[in-house]
Amino acid sequence: MTDSCANYFLIGKNKKPETKVEVEKIPLVREAILTVLKEDKEYWKKLELKQPGMEKYILLRKVCDKVPINSNVFEAAIWELETEQTVLTFQDGNLTRYVLFGIV
Repeated sequence: MTDSCANYFLIGKNKKPETKVEVEKIPLVREAILTVLKEDKEYWKKLELKQPGMEKYILLRKVCDKVPINSNVFEAAIWELETEQTVLTFQDGNLTRYVLFGIV
């Protein structure tokens, strides 16, 4: 016979890891996102090619190089930029891509 109470006590003592959204970093992250996307747009313009948009995790990596963050802060900043219609999001197969919105 096994005692099921042991599992209850083990689960109760383990604390879940906490993830916090560093709200104060959102303006810095927004600026970093815009900078990276502007650089990408200029790169494709110099090559005289259509900008394919930057894939989400490549954008996240480049932003993290500029501002050390977690993905929660990135998602909050992207959401704000999408809401302002500064950045457009679109699906390319399984990938999520981002481009700066601008009327030419």
